[in-house]
Amino acid sequence: MADCKMSESIYTKEDKEGHLAVHSGKLAIVSALLNTQESQIRITKNLRVCGDCHIAAKLISKIVECEIVVRDTNRFHHFKDGVFSCGDYGPDRSQQTSTSVTVTIAAPASPYRSILAQVEALTKTWEYTSVDRFLHYLPLHHVHGIFNSLFAPLYVGSTVEFLPKFSVSGIWKRRRESYPTEGYEADEAITVFTGVPIMYTRLIRGYHAMDPELRATPASSARNLRLMM
Repeated sequence: MADCKMSESIYTKEDKEGHLAVHSGKLAIVSALLNTQESQIRITKNLRVCGDCHIAAKLISKIVECEIVVRDTNRFHHFKDGVFSCGDYGPDRSQQTSTSVTVTIAAPASPYRSILAQVEALTKTWEYTSVDRFLHYLPLHHVHGIFNSLFAPLYVGSTVEFLPKFSVSGIWKRRRESYPTEGYEADEAITVFTGVPIMYTRLIRGYHAMDPELRATPASSARNLRLMM
């Protein structure tokens, strides 16, 4: 059973379990198991291992009889036969979003035809055009950030504008600049916005934290986007 304390409290139990199931640490372990017969898997993370991933790695090492070594920002976590050498020390209890994970067992690289097929499917489904302007703030090791927000837009000649990083205030500011009043679209206005659920959650929180008298323009700017997904 998933340790639901690892997920945002606003979600239902089912949603929390779904979010925890796709934490990058678990996905990295699964990818390695599917692509190798080696008895040891080594994973490097740029965030601390969360408690639920810690439990999962312990159980997986026991079930599949595989040694798993996870290096996070603080230490090595060594799992073997359902036992962890770190003594269950230091799993992070905070919410995780996207994580950069390096697995030493290499998975097959995506061939050009596969990448092209995904890009063409995205541009057709979402009707990307050369007049669209994307606001990009997703990490470039994230499949959403690479395909939805970069490869596909550039494939059809769209403009991609980058923020240095995800920022609630920065995103709302850029939206207000794009549509300062109802029905008016500024030059170089953002037309397409794409993100992952936790980012939308934080944007909504940021909206509700605004002075009620100042919410009209942000609300209008969100309505005026051609596509938000």
